[in-house]
Amino acid sequence: MTTTTFYEQSATGSGFSVAALVKVACGPVLLLIGTGGSLSMNAAQVYPAQDSTASVTEITQAPPPETAPEESAPAAQTLAERVSAIKAAFGLTISQLAQVLHVQRQTIYDWMDEDRSPQVQGQKRERLAAIQRWAIQWNALCSWPAGKGVASYAVEGNTLLDLLAADVLDEARLTTVLRGLSEQVKAEWQLREERSLANRLRARGFQPAPEPSLRSGLAGLGRTVSLNDDDS
Repeated sequence: MTTTTFYEQSATGSGFSVAALVKVACGPVLLLIGTGGSLSMNAAQVYPAQDSTASVTEITQAPPPETAPEESAPAAQTLAERVSAIKAAFGLTISQLAQVLHVQRQTIYDWMDEDRSPQVQGQKRERLAAIQRWAIQWNALCSWPAGKGVASYAVEGNTLLDLLAADVLDEARLTTVLRGLSEQVKAEWQLREERSLANRLRARGFQPAPEPSLRSGLAGLGRTVSLNDDDS
């Protein structure tokens, strides 16, 4: 096998290509390495392969640059996962969820059944996607479900359940109620956690520190004060 190395300028004159014409048993083979230029058969005739006595010129091609691995896209949620996520975010009952999604209770059960894969089309699909976006916004505001507040907390007479169940979702009012309710829910859960911690400490035998009496407080000032009505 013989190899000839040569350079050829590209058609645009913007660079050169390194090429090799390798002569093997089956005939000449063109190998192109370089900046993207091409080698025509005419050029191959201009640069014939050397004879068998010529030295062989080795051509080493640089390895391609390493590229960062692409991040895999998150797996698409199933219908059951989407419906369950909405239910969990707002703390809805099955009846409330059916009211919000404008379907029957049995439809909710069918959608949440992992063994079934019903197709959701048309207005039901659009409704599901819209409510899911609001559930995502709630999760961004609050780590706890809305719970009973979804039907009790109201702004200008509108509860979150009322607004989510409306035929047309009022973005401005929904945003206002979502923010107000999320602050209330966070405060309630933080208070609940503080009480839970206090109860756990009491169960372990810890007692709250007694408040200092007036007498002990005055004694700490380093002087004697009479607490009687008379000055004797």
